[in-house]
Amino acid sequence: MHIRCLTLAAMLFACVSAFSQTELPAKMQGKYNSQSGRSGDATIELVKQESPDKARVRIDLTNTVNAHGINCGFSAIETDAVKTDGAWKFSFPSVYCKSNWTMTIKPVEGKNRFEGAFVTDFPSSGTVHFEW
Repeated sequence: MHIRCLTLAAMLFACVSAFSQTELPAKMQGKYNSQSGRSGDATIELVKQESPDKARVRIDLTNTVNAHGINCGFSAIETDAVKTDGAWKFSFPSVYCKSNWTMTIKPVEGKNRFEGAFVTDFPSSGTVHFEW
């Protein structure tokens, strides 16, 4: 009897562990805020979940004005997202301005939300959040 209970408990733990490796949602809407006071809308769409720790995503950002006042918007940039230590990290270049962005986001427990930070090579940095 105890062996059956232990086996069942082990199976349940394995199932819960598998589901806790959260895949990225199909589409997330969010905002970013830079330390310089700029902010804008952000969208991440899942293109393909390749494994629990790797995905292909499409990113759209609005109102990304660089230090020279040029709009460096991102429109449907595809990139890889890699999950390490519970956080998703992805990097992407701007098509219109010669800059690269790196975002790292973590799930917020009990909510349909990711929060994190971004850095660019302008240099610029700030916070970001996504909900679904």
